[in-house]
Parts: sequence; C-alpha cells; structure tokens
Amino acid sequence: MEEIVHAWFSRAGAMPLSLIGWMGPIESKGSGAINAILRRYAPRFSDLHICVTEPGLVSNLLDNMSFPWLQSLNLCNLADGGPGTPSPPPLPISTFRESPRLRHLNLERIPLVSLKGIRWELLESFATHEISPQECLDVLCKSPSLLKFEFYGSKENSYAVDQRVISHSTLATFHLLNNNCEIMRHLTLPALRVLSFHLQELDDDDFLPFLSRSRGELTSFAFYSLRLGPLVLSMLWFQHMTHLTSLSLSELEAQSGTNVLRALNRHHDPGFLPALADLTLVDWKSDQVDAQLVDALDSRCTATEVEDGRMQLKAFDFIWMDAGPYTADLAFLTSLIDDYRVVLEDWKMRGLEVYIGTEEKNYFG
Repeated sequence: MEEIVHAWFSRAGAMPLSLIGWMGPIESKGSGAINAILRRYAPRFSDLHICVTEPGLVSNLLDNMSFPWLQSLNLCNLADGGPGTPSPPPLPISTFRESPRLRHLNLERIPLVSLKGIRWELLESFATHEISPQECLDVLCKSPSLLKFEFYGSKENSYAVDQRVISHSTLATFHLLNNNCEIMRHLTLPALRVLSFHLQELDDDDFLPFLSRSRGELTSFAFYSLRLGPLVLSMLWFQHMTHLTSLSLSELEAQSGTNVLRALNRHHDPGFLPALADLTLVDWKSDQVDAQLVDALDSRCTATEVEDGRMQLKAFDFIWMDAGPYTADLAFLTSLIDDYRVVLEDWKMRGLEVYIGTEEKNYFG
C-alpha cells in the first residue's frame, strides 16, 4: 500500500495532499503503513480524515507529527459499544497546536478535552458527535469566527448548567441532530441563514423565542423526524421565515400537512413564504399526494416576482429514503408519475425541476 500511495502522491508535485485513513490495532500492518505515510507527508497535508478503532491511536501515532498546512481535519473513533456506551477516556492530542491554518474540524466520539492547542478562534466550521450541551455552548463562546456548526447527539443525562444566552454574531449554518431542542434556549444567532433539525419534536416554547431573538434572514429550513412517525409542525414558526428560499420537511401528521399545503397555495395565502424557490418533501405517504398538494405546487409555478415580489418555485423534490420502514415502493413511484404525468410535464415546461424517487435515483427523468 505504501508504494501505491507514494507513487500517487508523487504525481501531485508540490500541491497540497489529502488522505482518508482507517487505523486498526497499533501493531497491525495497515496502521503501520498509514503511520509511515503520515510521517513522510505530514508537512504537505491540507485535508486529513482519520478513523481509528482504538481511542489511544490518535494520541499515540499522531502526537509527534506536525501539520503546518492542515486546513481540514476529521477524527473518528470507531470503537463504539452501542447506544449509551460512555465516551472513551480523553488522551491528550497536542499535534494540531502546530496547525495555524486549520479552519474545519469534525470530531466523532473524540472528547473535546483531548485536543490541546487548537486555535478555536480561527475555526470556520465545526461538527461534533456526543458532547454535552454545555460543551456545545463553550465551543461557541471560544469560536467567534465560526460560520457553520453541526451538533449531532449529546451525552445522556447531561444538560447545560450555564443559563446565559450566548449570542454568536457570525454563525450562518446550524444543524442540530439531538434528542431535543433545549440548547436553543441559550442561543441567539443573528447571522443565521441555514437551519436544519433532526429531532423527535420541536417545542414552540424553545423554538419561537430563539427565532424571535435571532431575527436573522433565514433562507433555508429543514425539519426531519428521528422517530418512526409523522411530525407536528406549528405554522407560527413561519412568521419569522419571510426570506425563506428552501424548505425541506419529512412526513407531517395530517393536520400539520393540511395547514402547510393550504398556506403554500397562493390562491389561499398569497403572502406565505414569498421567496420560496426549492421545496423538498421526504417520506410523505401516498395518501398525502392529492389535489391539495398538486394545487399548491401549481399555484407557485407562475413567475410573479416582477409584479409583487413573489418568486416562482424552481425545484420540487419528492423523496423516499432507502432505509428502514421507508423503503421505497417503486410501484407507487411509477404509478404516481403515470397518474400525474400531464401535470408534471406542464410544470417542467413552465420551468419547474421535478425530482420524484429515492436519494439515488429520479424516476421522473
């Protein structure tokens, strides 16, 4: 393997290098090869993605190296004992104190306290798995240049003890995949443009004050469920989303779906989400594909921005996931396209891009 990598890297000349590596037990041949490659080319790497099966490997194998040109770092601990398993004990990792160009950091089950000397104030994007809400707030406090933050999961039985509200002036993209949305009680994000949730539920008591405090010009909003069932959505949320251009929703419970589709229909509510250009519906069931949905989409296929500021819908994606109980019913997909082909072709002629299928394949091509 080393010879192949050396030959490949030699073609890059003086260009920066990228590496994705998996490291098993420290005595294994593969780990030794990756270690040798890292040591030889460390000064030239701009992008590293390292997965380990033993938490100590990161500290043991990387700590005597220097990565002065490193811009993007992804460290992943694969030693996962399953849900509820405690995070591995922190081992000091001081390697990246010599990486002044590091701007993008992704940690998966690597304790924050392991990293020594990271220039948090220079980071532009940070993604993390299984840290506490308090650690999440601490990162935001010491990372004033952060533009994107992805917070996936949190440690069980752990919640923020600091009751301050943190205002972050530059954060534009916030992704939250968690058991709840209580972290938003402590956040104000005036620069927020892109917001997405994967939650069991979204509580108005947490979400509405957050939107009101932030008062950003939110342009993209996605709301997906972590549980096996439809979401409950409040129409009050959209009072703070007048600049929204992209909306993505997984299956809604019946009344929420009716409320959203009625509001999207410009014949019923001409001023609702006037700038919306991209609509994505994920895992909506066959009984939700009806005249109400068709009428709502049809009402947005006419360009009216010159007249009254309302934008024409540019893209509509209707997607089934390929996993779990949402395995795509391909017969239904083809039947859906056949039943509405005349309407779909008309929308296409009017400039609407239509995607109906799975994440991998558009069945309306």
